[in-house]
Amino acid sequence: MGKENITIDYGKVQQLSADISTSNGGGFDDIVSDYEKLAGNMTKSAGDMLEAIKDQITAEKEVVTAMSQACLQLVGSIDTAAQSFQNVDDVMVSRMN
Repeated sequence: MGKENITIDYGKVQQLSADISTSNGGGFDDIVSDYEKLAGNMTKSAGDMLEAIKDQITAEKEVVTAMSQACLQLVGSIDTAAQSFQNVDDVMVSRMN
């Protein structure tokens, strides 16, 4: 059994990258917005338990924000790598012809 060449569907990679980038960070922005609404809806109450819940909401919102940024960076890196592979493929094809 021989080794097969790796094939990349560059159109799919570019489409997926564009879809994630234009969908507010893959949907993470919507989640962050929901966390902000949660904290905003607790303004009329007070107490240690409520303050602990607000702190937890803030911490979770920060985690989701970081995850969103990491996801967008990963998508950007994948897109850059795919473009680099496509450039190398194009050069190799032109040299073989």
